[in-house]
Amino acid sequence: MYTSPHSHRPCATASLIDSHIARHDTGHILDTLTQFFTPDLSLWGLFISSFLAATLLPGGSEAVLAGVLTMHPELFWPALLLGTLGNTLGGMVTLVMGRLLPKTKALRNL
Repeated sequence: MYTSPHSHRPCATASLIDSHIARHDTGHILDTLTQFFTPDLSLWGLFISSFLAATLLPGGSEAVLAGVLTMHPELFWPALLLGTLGNTLGGMVTLVMGRLLPKTKALRNL
């Protein structure tokens, strides 16, 4: 147990924090998370992010592209192609959605 610098009594909070950190090693957590970022899943995530960012949903597919290229620099051309394809298809869906909306008439008495 630690002692507080202002008194000679043990400080239970510092001991609890240290035991929590020891149980949850941050390096182990990051290693576990990065196992899920395989090249295939990263490219699918980039495509979906690009598609959604080009529709009505706000989002930044550029950040996902930067993350994919940081983790997998060898995927530069596939990532660029899938990001472009996702943005293009998302833009086309947005265009079709706009065309399908009913036309409104101008209000004459306003």
